[in-house]
Amino acid sequence: AGVLVILIAYYLAKPVAVLLDATGLGGVFQGSIYDFLASKSELASTSSPGKETLEAVLSANNYKALTDMHVPSPFAKMVADYVVGVVPEEATETAIGTYVAMALTTMALSIIGFLIVWLILTIVFAIIHATIKKRQEKRGIRGFSRFIGIAIGVVVGVVNIAVAFYAISLLSAIPVIQDFLNGVWGLDDPDVTTIGKTLYEANLFQYLTGYFL
Repeated sequence: AGVLVILIAYYLAKPVAVLLDATGLGGVFQGSIYDFLASKSELASTSSPGKETLEAVLSANNYKALTDMHVPSPFAKMVADYVVGVVPEEATETAIGTYVAMALTTMALSIIGFLIVWLILTIVFAIIHATIKKRQEKRGIRGFSRFIGIAIGVVVGVVNIAVAFYAISLLSAIPVIQDFLNGVWGLDDPDVTTIGKTLYEANLFQYLTGYFL
């Protein structure tokens, strides 16, 4: 059930994100994120030079242009691919940071949509599980159920950790959250090593979705 919930939430995240964007939440996120990016790098407020040139600028030196804007490093390539996909071929007056903010906003809304669906389905499946459990009377069934439950619990636990840190990575584009994580986990300090920082940089969710999907 736990794995099923994750998969359903994964595929319904984008439609829910579209609904959230329609409420105006996307505009609020995008404006806040752009202001943050512009405060970290002059490149963010620079007009777009066109698709081909911008792609080279963003991907140079392991996406340094994006990490200088404090875009989470595990998602720099994803953001760059999104930006290249929406930026016009020719140079425009639209700031580069606007396109980057659009990408980060899309990611943030998607993860919020995922969490909403995941929470609703988790509650529903928990109710169904409790109902079925009450009807299990045979010891053999109960023992087998416990064994399966432990195995699934381990898998779901790993997936939940991956999803949680994926959500944190996306939401870290919001200035307040980024500052909080820097203080707690030392994300901006290469000399600091913490469990949270290790899991954050491991990008386990991307690995799992790339391996299984």
